Amino acid sequence: MTINAVAPNGDDTWWSPPQPIWRFAITNTGDCQVVWHSNVQVEGGGDRDYSHAGGHIEWPKGVLALGQSLVTNMIVPAKMGSVWRASIRFWPISDQDLKTAHQDVKHAQGDAEGPGTLSVVDFLPRRTAQGKMGTYNDEWHR
Repeated sequence: MTINAVAPNGDDTWWSPPQPIWRFAITNTGDCQVVWHSNVQVEGGGDRDYSHAGGHIEWPKGVLALGQSLVTNMIVPAKMGSVWRASIRFWPISDQDLKTAHQDVKHAQGDAEGPGTLSVVDFLPRRTAQGKMGTYNDEWHR
């Protein structure tokens, strides 16, 4: 798995004071489907406003098949001199676990029609039986 900062998307009005929003490319470069969770790390944890803003959003997460990619947005620190990087945690997931998670979501929603607010990712096991969890960090950005 990789995650790479692509570029600012030009929309920095999400939070007051404004927080820049960047596009990130996430790619499954492995040999099986994976569950992934992303975030942005701040070197030294030195931007209190960013930490506050980041605590009020849900970081992108999902499932990616072998060779699949996507582009997502995340806020990054606005404070002058902040050093940050994108990070992703991931682990393999079986077809059966994914099927079971879909059934669990449907059951938790009470088989209601229409879109729900629950995520399949929240119903997937956090680790495989072998406990293999990986991490990939993008380069540091200033």
